[in-house]
Amino acid sequence: MTPDRRGPAYDDDPVAHFFAEHRAAVREEPATDLTWQRVVHSRRPRRSHHRLRSFLAASAAAAVAVFGVWSWQQHPFGTGGVRPGQQISGSADYAASVASGPSNSTQVPGPVPSSFASWSVSNAGNGTLYDLGSAVCGQQVCPTLLRSADNGSTWRSVHTFAGTDTSQAVGSARPLIQPNRAVTEVRFATPQIGYAFGGALWVTSDGGASFQQVDHPGQAVLGLEVSRNQVMVLSADDCSAGVCRGPIYLSRTTPQAGSAALTTIASADVGTPLRGALLAVQDGVTVVSPIPQKAGTPIPPLVPAPDGNLDTIPSPQGCGTAPLESIALASNVSRLMWGLCAVSSTATTTTYSVLRSTDAGNRWSVAGNRTLTMPRLGRVTLAAADQAHLVATAGGPRSGSATGASSAGALVVSANGGRSFAPPTSAAPVPSSGFDWSASPGSSEFYAVPRTTAGYWWSTDRGRTWKVVDPTS
Repeated sequence: MTPDRRGPAYDDDPVAHFFAEHRAAVREEPATDLTWQRVVHSRRPRRSHHRLRSFLAASAAAAVAVFGVWSWQQHPFGTGGVRPGQQISGSADYAASVASGPSNSTQVPGPVPSSFASWSVSNAGNGTLYDLGSAVCGQQVCPTLLRSADNGSTWRSVHTFAGTDTSQAVGSARPLIQPNRAVTEVRFATPQIGYAFGGALWVTSDGGASFQQVDHPGQAVLGLEVSRNQVMVLSADDCSAGVCRGPIYLSRTTPQAGSAALTTIASADVGTPLRGALLAVQDGVTVVSPIPQKAGTPIPPLVPAPDGNLDTIPSPQGCGTAPLESIALASNVSRLMWGLCAVSSTATTTTYSVLRSTDAGNRWSVAGNRTLTMPRLGRVTLAAADQAHLVATAGGPRSGSATGASSAGALVVSANGGRSFAPPTSAAPVPSSGFDWSASPGSSEFYAVPRTTAGYWWSTDRGRTWKVVDPTS
């Protein structure tokens, strides 16, 4: 069945609703050898049917028994059969679990669920925004995608994911590394083409009405970013309970490639367990910032090298022995890069110097010496709109947060390239647990997502003032 590619633009068309609902109810069946055998057998004379059925049942039972012994010997106690670097795809078992669910079928846009809470926001351009979050569905929580065609003034629900793993997706201590079948983040390349990920990786080409699973190296997807016509994906092996111990992989695709498998361009074994990694991509420059499981031992950022490795960015002179953290790429200035170096800390705060590079990290200068102090609420995220305007946020994952840390200063703004930071002049009260993520799509806009309170924060004046956008209101 070919999905209707018009996407959510025909929200109010009753005829489209009627046909889309019936298309969604059609269950596709793969044309396998077993399917063909069933067709052939159904046309044979009935007198041999019972004998043939007995023979097939006995053969199938023997095959299952042999396969069960072999499978246990290869992967005892349910290790999942994932080998380092193996492409993870929509296996037959997993595909069967969602084939009758909505994840693979075209869905009809509808109202925003009253229980919706924002997880991730993406600006697709032309006034189109997407907001992926949680909504109560039956007795569980389902990842739900919303779409706005008027820059966030009004919203419609366009897709609810079934068959996903939300066991680690809710709560203030949500780990960065999600289970293999989780979907918690969204990035869109165009108003029609986008990606949902967070362990698993899905792609849509019809504005979120339907999704297809994408093969990827490693066991879990850690990050995905889009810049111009390039999509970069970060994944890792040997992941469980919010920690990855195997190699990490940097892969590439294009929005036009759809669900085709990714091309791996670089990999590395960082030598220590990771509880996450940040990915920054802009205009051909890609930087990976690993987050170690053990707090207080930062790992230097990594960049892809021509030999297929991920090379470290050495600590600049202004950092001393401390590695760079929280790399940000200016959204509209080619090769302009920012980073932070921790220079001192107390029981509840950490003070950073701000470093700046104009040649994609080859040479650095100190933009602000000890000018940024953040509460120890979790990781610090740095976002840059241009050469002067930066936003720094602190928040999840909160498992390593300092006891008693205040949320005061969990979102601060610089209008002078990092020489000083200050809270915005007007905003709602800062969430007590800070912000999980912040970014700039370019121009004068910034976004910040707290995940623990309704909606997301949005600034249209380079971070000076903010408002809370709640799609349920």
